[in-house]
Amino acid sequence: NDDSINAARQLTIAPKGFSHMLSVVEVYQDKGRGWERRQQYANNKLYMIGVSPASLELDVVDTNNIMADDGSDNVNRAYYKLKEAIEMYEASGSHGKLHQDFYDGSIALDCGSSPGGWTKYLIEHFGCQKVYSIDPGELAPSVLELKEASHMQMKIQDALPLLLENEAAKGQVKIWVSDMCLHNMEDQANLLLLAKEKGLLASKTFFVLTLKCVVGRSKLSYDSQVGTVVDAFCASANIDSLEIF
Repeated sequence: NDDSINAARQLTIAPKGFSHMLSVVEVYQDKGRGWERRQQYANNKLYMIGVSPASLELDVVDTNNIMADDGSDNVNRAYYKLKEAIEMYEASGSHGKLHQDFYDGSIALDCGSSPGGWTKYLIEHFGCQKVYSIDPGELAPSVLELKEASHMQMKIQDALPLLLENEAAKGQVKIWVSDMCLHNMEDQANLLLLAKEKGLLASKTFFVLTLKCVVGRSKLSYDSQVGTVVDAFCASANIDSLEIF
């Protein structure tokens, strides 16, 4: 009707300052009665859609955050990228939530850290006493001012020898996260294995790696490449639990 049309015209989609959130979730459909018939239709997916008031408990960004020139917006996006990965890990499998007491006051290493969102999350969520934030690029001022953040403005390959000479870091790294952009996907895992071999990591280290595909475009190609890297990684490391998202 006319009222609905007029109301729709007043809606604006915006990444900041929004009052409500629209959530769209694809629903898993069991292969039961009617499943084969539904596959005959082009639009055979089932979705649930909901609208809710904006909430900092649910939002992926602070709705009151104002765009700034200090890189804070990029920090926020990176921060919530790692937050989502951790929450997905805790919600899947049988391992449950990570034991905060084990990581509180620990030492962490963030590879490819610029602009610093992951470093900030490690400090705030895990209570790390020191995060070696490694990236040739710059960190946002809001991250640099954190006393727990130590920016090593270089590549991880150059930082490893320095960290191994640091008695406060050698054998003490309990958390390793990496969002580096690498030409070879397998280098993401190989650098972690190298750090383990050299004695930089603690006996039990929690890790998050992003495997970025630079060859091929299909999901099948990506899944195949990831599978190869993960299989080789698992064959070379003693892993208690592993989740792939």
